[in-house]
Amino acid sequence: MKKIFLLVNIFALCLLASCNKNEFATFDDKDAFVAFGKASYAIAEDGASLTIPVTLASVAGVETTVTVSGVDGTAVNGVDYSVKNGGVLTFNAQTRTANVEVEIFNRAGEYTGDISFTLQFSNLGGVNAGFQSTATVTIQDNDHPLSPILGTYNVSGMDVWGGKVD
Repeated sequence: MKKIFLLVNIFALCLLASCNKNEFATFDDKDAFVAFGKASYAIAEDGASLTIPVTLASVAGVETTVTVSGVDGTAVNGVDYSVKNGGVLTFNAQTRTANVEVEIFNRAGEYTGDISFTLQFSNLGGVNAGFQSTATVTIQDNDHPLSPILGTYNVSGMDVWGGKVD
């Protein structure tokens, strides 16, 4: 019985030793991708501009040009926002993060409510889109919904401790 047990163990050891070792996963520049820094951003309508980082994940620093474009939602391109420089971003070994600039147009005195649009990659330039391939931008309205009816006004009063509040 001991001989059978010994032979079975030797057979099992030989079987396990003949298996190929698992290869470690490698990251090659063919797997390079670009992604936005976050999934969503918010800015007040009088915020002027918004800077959104886009990062290239690459081993050697692939040289590529990526284009970011805006997709209208409740915000309209040319009316509420504009992607500066055509959304063209250039990456290389020294530049792994580039910023897309979005100009926000202030519609002061006009209540629109919070409006939004989406940024996405329209040209990947030979790299892949990463997990965060879109970014939603919300433009927060500063105007009161009744301002067209009530106009603008100032309020002042006293707080609980007797101080003036404007």
